[in-house]
Amino acid sequence: MYDNQKEQIYKNRFTYYRMSKVKPKKHLGQHFLNDKNIAKKIVDGLGVKENKNVLEIGPGMGVLTEFLVQNTSINLKVIEIDRE
Repeated sequence: MYDNQKEQIYKNRFTYYRMSKVKPKKHLGQHFLNDKNIAKKIVDGLGVKENKNVLEIGPGMGVLTEFLVQNTSINLKVIEIDRE
């Protein structure tokens, strides 16, 4: 197994562990995306071909953020108000 594969497995396990400890808060309208395949499809579906500003509100555990950051055509800003 390659080092990058081991690192990805660790990141996935760590993300799921953190998500199991944090419960969504209804008053903040929270919903947690935990399927990386769906997150990748969302970012791919944006069809960004040139520099675009993207604002992610409530990045949570960063599942979607991980794919937004990888797209070099996106100038990403995130806002989080939940301190957990």
